[in-house]
Amino acid sequence: SRGLGDVYKRQFMDKSTTGVNVVKVPKYRLQPAHLMAMVSQMSMDDPQDRRDATQYTFNLFTALRPGHTAPSVTKSFKHGLRWKDVVFIPSVKHAKKVMIRVSSTKTRKKEEQKTWWTSVAALDRADGEGRFCPVSLLRMLFVSDFNGDPESPIFRSRLKQRSPVGRTEYTATLRARLLRSLPLLDIDPDFFSLSNYSGISWRKGGLSLLSSTDIQPNRLADHADHGSVDTSRIYAKDTIAERANNTTRMAAMFADGW
Repeated sequence: SRGLGDVYKRQFMDKSTTGVNVVKVPKYRLQPAHLMAMVSQMSMDDPQDRRDATQYTFNLFTALRPGHTAPSVTKSFKHGLRWKDVVFIPSVKHAKKVMIRVSSTKTRKKEEQKTWWTSVAALDRADGEGRFCPVSLLRMLFVSDFNGDPESPIFRSRLKQRSPVGRTEYTATLRARLLRSLPLLDIDPDFFSLSNYSGISWRKGGLSLLSSTDIQPNRLADHADHGSVDTSRIYAKDTIAERANNTTRMAAMFADGW
């Protein structure tokens, strides 16, 4: 069987040492079911499990671009989140909400000083360990990982503890954990392509989930930090298409004599 470490090493080494150009394919959405399957296999007592669970949950609920938590170039990390960008409200101990400051984004240049804020709220229905609550997880990560330096990255590399996790490392680990979770999702690994998933999949999943709540495109654009409302409307169209697919599924059930 292929364990987490084996898959992680194979994917990371293949891309980082061979120099082979990888053909980019459209990335699919990662949804709450994927998150729950992956995180349910993690232990909050394990430092790396705790970091990964926090990062995945954070990325889904904020729908931030992956460069904010897993940059492609770790030395620059110009869009990256650091502990100085996190504010627990009303306090770390009694946090009900977390405000996140993003000094620069794809649509807001740092030199123009257009700081952008987003936030996440605590989930009342999260499990006892807070494994699916972005606020509880961020609080646990802060207590365990914060070294007193506000400039330190929130999500650190398992390879270089003082550096942020890089895009290649993050993607390899994500795919390895996703592979391990497939049995819980009742998915046959032989008919599943890991290359269809990467850090952007959490953003796509979060925005698609929000669009299914009938949120207005302008509010979705604000949450996503889209430069245009037209971009946000794409997710609404995806949701409408999915609703049409649901109708097809229902018709098939009737045809089968349900």
